[in-house]
Amino acid sequence: MERTAKGYLAAVDMAIMLTNHAWIPADSSFEVITADHLMAADRSFTKPVRYDGAQVFPDFVLTDVTPNVYLEVYGMLGRTEYDQRKRAKQAYYHASTPLSSSGR
Repeated sequence: MERTAKGYLAAVDMAIMLTNHAWIPADSSFEVITADHLMAADRSFTKPVRYDGAQVFPDFVLTDVTPNVYLEVYGMLGRTEYDQRKRAKQAYYHASTPLSSSGR
């Protein structure tokens, strides 16, 4: 925000972020729907965001089960770059983090 010559406030820069009704950030409308369903089901979860600094992170982490379960929302089908990233993330999760049997 800056003041104009006449003293009014003017927006100089702004950003927008997609969220659900509870302000949980999302990268797609599919993630908004998923977050809403998780909340409606009274599930405990976290929503990692890219600003946390990790190179690979899931869309959601279910924290009401042991071990925690990574949840990915695959919304874009048939896009080469997206499919490659999806396979790379799956390989990373399988190689580095034990998932529950229901998560594989």
